[in-house]
Amino acid sequence: MSSSSKQVKKLEPTYNEIHAAIKHLAPSVTDWAPDWIIAIGGGGYIPSRIMRTFVKKPVLAVSVKLYDDNTDKPGECVVVRQWLRGETIEKLKGSRILIVDEVDDTRTTLAWVAQKISEECAPSALACAVLFNKRKRKEASLPNDCKYFCYKTIGDVWLEAPWDQLDIEETL
Repeated sequence: MSSSSKQVKKLEPTYNEIHAAIKHLAPSVTDWAPDWIIAIGGGGYIPSRIMRTFVKKPVLAVSVKLYDDNTDKPGECVVVRQWLRGETIEKLKGSRILIVDEVDDTRTTLAWVAQKISEECAPSALACAVLFNKRKRKEASLPNDCKYFCYKTIGDVWLEAPWDQLDIEETL
C-alpha cells in the first residue's frame, strides 16, 4: 500500500504462523479425504504447497484475481489468468477437490472458483480451505454442498502475507 494511503489495520502473519495454521487445519482436511488440492494463485500457492506436506495429495493451480495490483482495491469482476484445461479437467471429474486460498475476504473469488470447478469437473465432493476469514458481509456464496475449513476468523483488516512483503527479514 502506498505511503499516501490512509493508515489501515494490518495482520502480518509470519511464515511460521502460516505453517502452524495449516498444521492446525490439516487433520480436519485429512479426515475429509481430498483427492486433489487446487491452489488459487497468487495467495493460495504457498498455503496449498504446505497443505500438501500434511495431506499428501497433488496440487494443481489456477490463477484468478479480483484486486487491482496498483490500487489494492477490488475490481468489478474476477479476471482469469490461468485455468484448468482438457485432460486435467477429465482427471478431476468425480474426485474430491479441496480449493485453498489464504483469505476469504468478499468471497467473490473463492465462490467463483468453487462454482467453476463444480460445473466443469463435477467433483464427488468439494471443499474450500482458507487461513483467514474476514468477519464481514460476503458478496457471493459457496455452493451449498461445499465444505468450508477456516483456521481463524479475523476483523476486516488488511492481510499482508509474508510472501507479499518486500522486506522478508521483518517477517522472520
